[in-house]
Amino acid sequence: MSRWFFRSCRLHSTTFIKCILCLVIIYILNTILGVQYYIWSERSFENEYHLTMTQIDIRNIDENKPENILGLPKYIISNRFIINNEYLCNHGNSVTFIQPHLLILVKSAVENWKARQAIRMTWAKNDFLEKNNIKLAFVLGTNEQNFSVEKESQQYKDIIQIDKIDFYYHNSYKMVMMLRWINEYCTSKNDLRKYVLFVDDDYYIDLNSLLTYINKIDNNSNMTINERRTFITGYVYQSSRPRRFLNDRWYISINDYPYDHYPPYVTAGCFLMTISNARLFYIASKYTKLFRFDDIYMGLLAYSMSIKLIPNNDLFSSYHSSIILFNNQTGFFSKFKRFFTNNINLNSTNKPICIHGYRGEELIQIWNNIYQTNLTLSLSYYGRPWSFNQRKTLFEYCLRFGLNTYVYAPKDDVKHRSRWRDLYSNEESSELNQLIHIAKRYGIKFIYALSPGLDIIYSSEKDLTALKRKFNQLSSLGCEHWAILFDDIESEMCQQDKDRFASFAHAQVAVANEIYDYLNKPNVLLFCPTQYCSRMAKPSVERSFYLQTIGNGLHPDIDIFWTGPKVISRRITISHILSVNNVLQRRVTIWDNLNANDYDQRRLYLGPFTGRSSNLSSRLSGMLTNPNCEFELNFIPLNTLGQWYHSLRINESQDQIDDNNNDDDDDDDDNNNNNNNNSLQITQIYQSNKALDQALIDWLPEFHKVKTAHDSQHILKIDSSPQAMSPKPTVSSLIIDEDSQDSICESQTSTTSSSKIHIMECDGNVNTSDITLDDIRLLVELFYLPYEHGPNAQQMFIDFYWLRFNYFQNEKLNEWRCRALSFHNNVKNVGRLVQRLTTIHNRSLLYDIYNYVTDISSTISLCSRYLHWIDNDHKHSSIFLSGDVEPASRRGGLAGEFLNILPIGDFQSIIKPELNSLPNIYLIQPMTSNDQASMYALCTQVCYRDEIDDLLEQHSEILADKLIGGYLLSSLNNFDLCFVVNNVEDELCAFVLTIIESEKYDKLIQPTWITQLHQKYPNVDQNFFEINECHQWIYDRYSVRIQLFIDLTIKTDNAYFIGNKLIKIIIDNLIKRGYQGCHALLDERNPLLHQYYLRLGFVDIPNMEQNDHIILVGKQF
Repeated sequence: MSRWFFRSCRLHSTTFIKCILCLVIIYILNTILGVQYYIWSERSFENEYHLTMTQIDIRNIDENKPENILGLPKYIISNRFIINNEYLCNHGNSVTFIQPHLLILVKSAVENWKARQAIRMTWAKNDFLEKNNIKLAFVLGTNEQNFSVEKESQQYKDIIQIDKIDFYYHNSYKMVMMLRWINEYCTSKNDLRKYVLFVDDDYYIDLNSLLTYINKIDNNSNMTINERRTFITGYVYQSSRPRRFLNDRWYISINDYPYDHYPPYVTAGCFLMTISNARLFYIASKYTKLFRFDDIYMGLLAYSMSIKLIPNNDLFSSYHSSIILFNNQTGFFSKFKRFFTNNINLNSTNKPICIHGYRGEELIQIWNNIYQTNLTLSLSYYGRPWSFNQRKTLFEYCLRFGLNTYVYAPKDDVKHRSRWRDLYSNEESSELNQLIHIAKRYGIKFIYALSPGLDIIYSSEKDLTALKRKFNQLSSLGCEHWAILFDDIESEMCQQDKDRFASFAHAQVAVANEIYDYLNKPNVLLFCPTQYCSRMAKPSVERSFYLQTIGNGLHPDIDIFWTGPKVISRRITISHILSVNNVLQRRVTIWDNLNANDYDQRRLYLGPFTGRSSNLSSRLSGMLTNPNCEFELNFIPLNTLGQWYHSLRINESQDQIDDNNNDDDDDDDDNNNNNNNNSLQITQIYQSNKALDQALIDWLPEFHKVKTAHDSQHILKIDSSPQAMSPKPTVSSLIIDEDSQDSICESQTSTTSSSKIHIMECDGNVNTSDITLDDIRLLVELFYLPYEHGPNAQQMFIDFYWLRFNYFQNEKLNEWRCRALSFHNNVKNVGRLVQRLTTIHNRSLLYDIYNYVTDISSTISLCSRYLHWIDNDHKHSSIFLSGDVEPASRRGGLAGEFLNILPIGDFQSIIKPELNSLPNIYLIQPMTSNDQASMYALCTQVCYRDEIDDLLEQHSEILADKLIGGYLLSSLNNFDLCFVVNNVEDELCAFVLTIIESEKYDKLIQPTWITQLHQKYPNVDQNFFEINECHQWIYDRYSVRIQLFIDLTIKTDNAYFIGNKLIKIIIDNLIKRGYQGCHALLDERNPLLHQYYLRLGFVDIPNMEQNDHIILVGKQF
């Protein structure tokens, strides 16, 4: 009985548990999963929704007074703008302000400072926005901690803030406020061709693709006015169901939305519409109840107005993970995101406009991967190592200018070079660890370089172990990229190494390959050879056994440093790089010393990046630059290097952009849009003078930053809290120094008494006026580049040279004194520059530049005193009497040039004695057929190269036939545009040929002429006569070809005078005929002629891909 009773109880208990489980399942299905809504409660959207909505007929509505038809608004949002940024689209009553063609509104939150900063430094760089007439603003709410964004708004002027807490389910409020802001502050007469892009702050935007797409829309003649008025496009969901799961982020209750599906809607994370359509949506928002999700809400507004959404799912809202669930950056599933990553080719011709899932550091990394893969920065100089804070600021510059790699290789870090075997101490390791950590946060590759070549024994296992131990230590600190340097060392090996290795090169190859394998074949390992430029290669690059051994033996994935023809190369050409790549069997990484000054502490190079071919990018593995030793003085070199590379990346997509500009225009607006787009492309061509202009503008604010001379010695403390991540007045990085605020406050309170803090003094009364752009330009030109001084500084030198040797009491004394007065005024300008520099707030910058400017100022002041002395019959001073010269009087740089002219020493001068002679007389006259023989001779002389010497001995006219023979056939009829220049002895010294229809010549006449040359020279390699053609956009914008040949052995001043005169005559004629641009084809192996064209105002155009030796230069007028 009892046994039966217990068995019965167990049976009832089991049944009871099953019932409970069934009830739980039913509850989950009905409540949590919302099954009851799908089955019993939902209503038909098609049949019932329209009965409850306000239908808006946009054809009959008065946009200014919609209530006349629709009645009083039903839903008014009473929120206000805390920061309205009202002049972003309209500058008050300014008649010169051009309204933006594209407005970008980025939804963000107060605490997302890093995301906004990353956007500003990547796809929304200010210079790109300005060039393309784009305005951008971040739309923020408030937060519970009541953080202020007032300082950020004042600094960047791109903030709009509303008085609504930032919260995901408040995005619809934010959307309506953005529509309201557009309606109130950003409307114009032609809103049909003005656009607004709404985007979240976790998107990557390809603005080039977006502009190309907008250009297609503008040029679409089939679109009606109404279609433009209601244009909206994005990633469109046609028929999606409401989520009824209680735990779903997109849950909506049956009470809030009782219908079975949503109307079509665009993803609110990224979509595009016209400004006119934004006004319509704002009107509709007043008659449509606010919905929880902003994208669905926009779909309901569109549905109420019967506006058709244009799907562009391939271009908008692409996800970088294949499953949307894994794009939640903070959720659990984000840990598995890397397993579901799509390989989106962002370098293809069909690039998406929007890609979701990139915020802050991820955005910076993807930006660097797309655009700056070939651009690096090195810190490898002989001088005092930079401080930790200076390197941190350097990372800010790298990010700002588009550099993406940092090489740590300061020669005076003893544990990098002289004591390379020693491990870093705990304190040093901590600092390096922080530096590596910050670099990664900025998306910058940190490369640690070790230089063991001074005393390494290549065959010693002990030394190899020391190498590995050192790399192990850095690896434990987070370093992932490496370099091993064998530069500036003796090539002799010890006997132990000679017994093991066949040569010095074999020893280095063995060590580098072993380290590469030991580091598990890292993504980056750079190798610096002992012969790192052509001048060091013995007997030549092509025949150097050392370089051949390195190229053959080094692992093909190890990159090799190369500085160019010289240690400090004035020019680096494509042909040079191709020959080096061929020997080393890989694309080299340029290690550029253009602005390095560690070899002469009296020299400084503030000039722009120049002298590097515009077509180098695809032939290099990377471009790496060595800086000035003085940290603060590298702003312009880095800024212009970034501009150079950015222009190359833009021009790589030139073909794609041009192909989209061939549609015929139907109205004036279309023409204007095309003209704007064309001008956009032209501005991308790198011109060092224009790059310098922009860099000077960017540098000026750095002089006004409050910064003490000792700031660089503070140790950085990293704080990632929202308070610390908020912008401060003098800091523009993602990472903020806690100590900097105190120093800033201290400096601000003591600005008026800076003389008590700093021990620097200057003579005379200090000019307290602020430093100007002209002052900074003068500063740069005084310390320009290794092979040239700035234009104004060079003119000062020429003037002093002439004054020094042309003082005659009775002959042209007035002319001498007039020119001397100009020189004295320039000297005063330099003195004023020094005075103004001593008053700047950025004392760190002042301390770096002070010794240099006072040195040059005192030198040219001495020159000024000398001119006063000789004009006063030597009464005031005996300082300039001849005698023994002290060694300290011999100085380098521009100071040395001036001192060379003074009667206290003998130095080589860049100005030749011929300046002292009288100018020659030249006769310009139209070309005739009788000039052909002398033109052939001059052409051969100007363009002669050693490698074709044998060919010229056999065929004396072959070079001229190739270069100008065809032009003579097609240009003899243009007598008013073809000229010859003869000197007083009636000898030809220059001529110019003008081809009006260069496209017709290249495509019709040139092939015929080449065929004739093949027949004339049957035994010559047919490849000698290559056909040169330009891209179509060159023919369209620089249609006329001008080929100028001049005897460059004549005096420099005369050569430029002749060239300028000829070009002016031709351009005046071309302007009268309606032409707007000209170009010339040059051989890069003739650098003098190339520099001559650049001096005449032509600019390099990176376009000639068919012939690596051809340089294309152009000029617009």
